[in-house]
Amino acid sequence: MSHLADRASRSRERLCEIVDRICGACGNSCCHQGTMMGSHDALRLVKGMLVEDGRLEIVREGLNERAGELRADLETLKTVRDLIVQAGTGDEAQVGELDSILSQWEEFCDFIEGPWEPTLDSLREMLKFAAIRALALRDMAVFPGGHAALANFARVGSSFRFRGRRMAPPRCLFHSKAHGCLAGRWKPAKCANFFCTEEPNVLRSLREELSFDEFVLGNAEVVTPSQAVGIVRRELELGFEFVEPKIFIGLADDHSRQIGALLETTYGSLFQPAVHRGRFMQSVAEWEHTLENVDEQRPCLVDCDSVDGSALYELAIALDMRRAEGQAVPFVLVATDLADSGPFPHPLWSDQQISQPLGILDLYVVDD
Repeated sequence: MSHLADRASRSRERLCEIVDRICGACGNSCCHQGTMMGSHDALRLVKGMLVEDGRLEIVREGLNERAGELRADLETLKTVRDLIVQAGTGDEAQVGELDSILSQWEEFCDFIEGPWEPTLDSLREMLKFAAIRALALRDMAVFPGGHAALANFARVGSSFRFRGRRMAPPRCLFHSKAHGCLAGRWKPAKCANFFCTEEPNVLRSLREELSFDEFVLGNAEVVTPSQAVGIVRRELELGFEFVEPKIFIGLADDHSRQIGALLETTYGSLFQPAVHRGRFMQSVAEWEHTLENVDEQRPCLVDCDSVDGSALYELAIALDMRRAEGQAVPFVLVATDLADSGPFPHPLWSDQQISQPLGILDLYVVDD
């Protein structure tokens, strides 16, 4: 294993250990703030289930677990519904609306228990639960004491609990007690570009235990040259909508040319901007100008000598802005080396209130 690949592997292990140790210890875990999965995130998870060994099984097992929890909440809803009917506090139309949404809740549980296929249509069905739960709580709120009754009759671990005067948001649908985040490295951009304002603070802990360069490398995955080419090929086989930006550090020229040929053959053209040799750095604004030439019909391959962590931060921010617009970005950056950042890390690294933008970046260190 090369020196850089070894550093990346050790940094990734340390980063994961710190996050696993700190996240959730505040008792107000980000994963308990509702489901962050959006339509683009669903594409990413579908791809993960198709290309990562074991990910589909983890998602199936986790959703089976979640279905059991949702059925327990459904029983609470039905109990309170029956008490409302017995007390005569709701009219027939109101009870009818509640019954309709409870039927949808039960159908949703049936669906996520399977069998379902790892397709975008399946994920879109799963994203409907946030609306189903919101409608159930809205329909329950029209009955006097409806929400209070849900909290009183709920089982231990139920999502029906108060935070102040309001019903607390539920745990993310894709968060399992047994597996943690079911999406793994394919998690939503809002989760991967994480931030933390709680105590204990995960960003503070990372800064105390990792250097900036270790944090950057901790967000990288080590792959072989053939795997690097295969990653790009597999995305192209799945379809243009599944293509996401890629950063390869240490990829040899011949494999870089293979990736360029794949992109050009698939799309019919390839944009390769000229860059100065040596350490390569562009600001967010400069990257935005470069990315104006990239769209769903024209891919981009940037080949440079070296980049550092701050350069990757600027690129990640620019790419995330394009992603937020719902645009597929067929973009690949190949750098010969990852340079040390020196004494001045990117300002976002020092600001615990701002998200760290590398988590959603497909960053790979190539080891031959």
